[in-house]
Amino acid sequence: LEFRRVLFRSWLDNNKNILMAMQTNPALQRFCSYDDKAIQGYLPNKKEVLNYIDSQINMYSYMNFISVINQKVNSYVYNGNHSITNTGYEEAFSKSYEESVIAKNIGETRIYFGNSFFGGSRYSITFYQPVYSVTTINKQIGMIGINMNDKMFQSISENVGVDTMKTFVTTTNGKLLNGRSEERRVGKE
Repeated sequence: LEFRRVLFRSWLDNNKNILMAMQTNPALQRFCSYDDKAIQGYLPNKKEVLNYIDSQINMYSYMNFISVINQKVNSYVYNGNHSITNTGYEEAFSKSYEESVIAKNIGETRIYFGNSFFGGSRYSITFYQPVYSVTTINKQIGMIGINMNDKMFQSISENVGVDTMKTFVTTTNGKLLNGRSEERRVGKE
């Protein structure tokens, strides 16, 4: 049990570090700072962010997609291993964000585990990280969303030395984060 807790904590910290590094990217900072889509440089900068996201997706194969949102001009950049239509991003984003919970001990990062994306056909995990300006203290200028496969939860429940097991992931106040229970038999039948 302790090993799984450490493994999960390490996984959370790793994803938090990825999000923190992403939010300081200069192209991403410029994109989230725009007040108007008509400003010269907006579209070339949006393409820079798209290329940056593409490089992140290529580095982390477990990521389904990454989105960067500029909330001031209601614009986003999306890229991933699945098309925006396949993931149902535009329909699922608001719902998943509203149902997300703040991850314990890792700042303002929010986590959503559910099947809002992909038309309800599979479960995935989404991290939401506010993007803060690197030039103005405490000024939120956007948001990063990273959606990934739920392999971490699958690996926690594998290779345990009990006959049956149910795995639930909850927040510290008891809210069910893992919306499904899975009974798994281990060993010879």
